[in-house]
Amino acid sequence: MLSEHQCEGWLEGYLLTGRHGLFNCYEAFIHIVDSMFNQHAKWLKVTSELPWRAKISSLNYLLSSHVCSRTTTASPPRPRLLGPCGQ
Repeated sequence: MLSEHQCEGWLEGYLLTGRHGLFNCYEAFIHIVDSMFNQHAKWLKVTSELPWRAKISSLNYLLSSHVCSRTTTASPPRPRLLGPCGQ
């Protein structure tokens, strides 16, 4: 499957079964996943306030790249996915 959008959605559903998940994504496509992650984090925040909702298992991202610098764009890197989120 070459759709990061679809794979991210499947992984979020998989986490609801109580298992942990790892999502490996190439740097060029992480912005697609980033927007979905932000929506998932908002959902987690709301559901954490429900007493009957079980804790969600961990969702881990592995960002891969062939190069370390962004030489093709003048935009600064977006380090929002670095470190723990949703705290």
